[in-house]
Amino acid sequence: MVLMRKIQMFVFVFSTLKEEDLWSGLWQRRAHLPETIIGVAYEQQGFFEQAQGTYELAMTKVRQEFINMPAPISLQSEYR
Repeated sequence: MVLMRKIQMFVFVFSTLKEEDLWSGLWQRRAHLPETIIGVAYEQQGFFEQAQGTYELAMTKVRQEFINMPAPISLQSEYR
């Protein structure tokens, strides 16, 4: 739990400082879904439409998977 909190702080700092490469590297290590990792890679390369489609696919996948119960706390950071 402490490690995840530290990673969340780094993600916030890197995004605030506009350090996209460090931000994307952290998200690629932190992500639980393969769609999130692919979306981050698309975004890093400037393919924003493909990234958005991949992120929407990930959100739809998780919504369908956890339709009758809440998602685990470890996955909730990918929703924000």
